[in-house]
Amino acid sequence: MTSKQDWLEFLRSEGALIEQDKVSGFNNHPDEMLAMQNHTIMASLDEHAVISVDGEDNMDFLQNQFSNDVRLVNETHSQLSAYCSPKGRVLSLFRIIKQDRTYFLLLPQERLQSTLNRLKMFVLRSKVMLEDASGRIGVLGIGGNGSTELLSRLSSNLPQTSDDSVYVQALSIVKLMGDPSRYLIVGGYDQLRAVWNQCKPQATPVSGQVWAYWNIQAGLPEVFEVNSDEFVPQMLNLHSLNAINFKKGCYPGQEVVARMHYLGKQKRRMYLAHVDTDTAPQAGDNVYSGSTASAEDRGQSVGKIVTTTPAPAGGYDVLVVMQIASVETGDAIITPQNAPLNFKELPYFVEVEGKK
Repeated sequence: MTSKQDWLEFLRSEGALIEQDKVSGFNNHPDEMLAMQNHTIMASLDEHAVISVDGEDNMDFLQNQFSNDVRLVNETHSQLSAYCSPKGRVLSLFRIIKQDRTYFLLLPQERLQSTLNRLKMFVLRSKVMLEDASGRIGVLGIGGNGSTELLSRLSSNLPQTSDDSVYVQALSIVKLMGDPSRYLIVGGYDQLRAVWNQCKPQATPVSGQVWAYWNIQAGLPEVFEVNSDEFVPQMLNLHSLNAINFKKGCYPGQEVVARMHYLGKQKRRMYLAHVDTDTAPQAGDNVYSGSTASAEDRGQSVGKIVTTTPAPAGGYDVLVVMQIASVETGDAIITPQNAPLNFKELPYFVEVEGKK
């Protein structure tokens, strides 16, 4: 069985630049941010970890922990779901897939250990086994023009709808939302290597940063250490991303999430924006109203950056949770470096809770 280290060595032989066990780029494709606009791209998503959940009580256990209805996950359907604190703040956000009787949770590597430790605290007498499966299970992203045709060689029955999946040749192929078409390939590293070799004549290898850019364009947030326990799920638009089920039973934070849905008035939501700057904004940065250069005069922040990545034509694109009123009044919004945010349309409709 190929290990993650074996996989990274294989990628290095393919021209990958490896830093801290992650692909940072490829020697033969220096302009990867441009390549993604016209080509099929292929990225090893090593900045993500995989938690496996086994045991005869695994479904009931996860159902009692997460914001979505885990009973709906099977080999033909994945889902986004949030793990919340008792106060209803998102601690971790992940995609759940199922292979045979095992559930896999895909989440940022930096959120792995704390999430795994917290989940294990609540196993108690449940017949559930949780472990870090990243050493044997990896994630490959394939997307862009021609990606559907390319992957049809693996399966003639590719998923047609966002979040749907197929399980073929010991691999899960998950269709993601957004344009151009993108797919996650999840499985053992031997299987991923076979996919890589089959696809590389037509696909340009890129780093996970390119994949992160397309996640931002699709309006798909990620929760890192700097913004864990910061946002109620609706602030991250999770109700618009089918990541919350309001009809399921209790889970940590459920009362807070349901209260906002049925009784509350939502004051913040997530937006897509471009920042024309040479100084990279960071996840967790506060943003402010106005164009004041003096940090002392900025006052209270009106939002916080969720994710950020370089944009192909320069500057940076970000997902940012903002006070709705500040955006609707047309206030100028700036980063800590005094760079203005230029808001863009998300590819989906966001229903603001309390405005029904």
